[in-house]
Amino acid sequence: MKIRSYSRKVFVTFLMALLLITAVNLVSAAPNQIGQAQAGGTAVIHAGTLNVRSGPSVAYPVVAATRWGDTVTLLGRNANSSWAKVRIADGREGWVNASYLSSNTAINSLPDLSETAVPDANARALINEGVLNVRSGPGMVYPVVVAIGNGNYVQVIGRDAGSTWIKVVTHTGHQGWLNSIYTTMTVPLSGIPVVAIPAVPITPIEPPQPVHPIEPSGATAVINTGMLNVRSGPGMAYSVVSYLPYGQSVGILGRDANSFWIKVQTPAGPMGWIHSDYAQMNTTLSALSIIESTGVPTA
Repeated sequence: MKIRSYSRKVFVTFLMALLLITAVNLVSAAPNQIGQAQAGGTAVIHAGTLNVRSGPSVAYPVVAATRWGDTVTLLGRNANSSWAKVRIADGREGWVNASYLSSNTAINSLPDLSETAVPDANARALINEGVLNVRSGPGMVYPVVVAIGNGNYVQVIGRDAGSTWIKVVTHTGHQGWLNSIYTTMTVPLSGIPVVAIPAVPITPIEPPQPVHPIEPSGATAVINTGMLNVRSGPGMAYSVVSYLPYGQSVGILGRDANSFWIKVQTPAGPMGWIHSDYAQMNTTLSALSIIESTGVPTA
């Protein structure tokens, strides 16, 4: 009887020790589980097959695919919360359309990772009008970095929040901003990531310089296209002040520093600028004097 009683005590003691160890493990695991829940929520895929892309748009290439019922970890979102960045079961990360997620966390409460999206290597823009200035920032207040002509392609690497300006790299390696109105995109503009905007440069105010009348150069040009706009300055951003029909002859006053535009005296009186590609001149561009523009762009 004493032996049986002793065995029972040993068994009870062992059982209590086992329960104590289990309880300690559960308590120590709880903080880790809570920390994981706080670090980021999860979502369940509610689509037959949902593509995971390298960026927040269908313009980006597919890097993986998920199926109905798969659980993914939420990492972030784009600016308007229409796409979510996720980590799938095998550890790969990418972007999915948030409309097909059933989430335990509000998508708009996730960190905005728009600026971390990698630009699509196929995102290019075709210059579709005149000569376009590439500026150091998204606005007319930023200085011109370089000018690029009609028919050229540029690599698109970003955009501003309003999608009015795009950040590009030219074929010469120059980086800057273009007005998207004058381009044709090869991918949807909404799929281009929003990037940081440089500070607006502060330009010192200089006293006005005396205006000297421009003497005619003696050179003339004949318009060789349909109806040509005469603008207040050497660029598509300047306002139209007159029009010249095909075959019209005008006097040439000078050219801009890039030799893209020439300043002319129209028969009706107004002086203005026309693109040199659309005029047949009786002289060379290099023979003309450079005239600094005094007008202010309007676009």
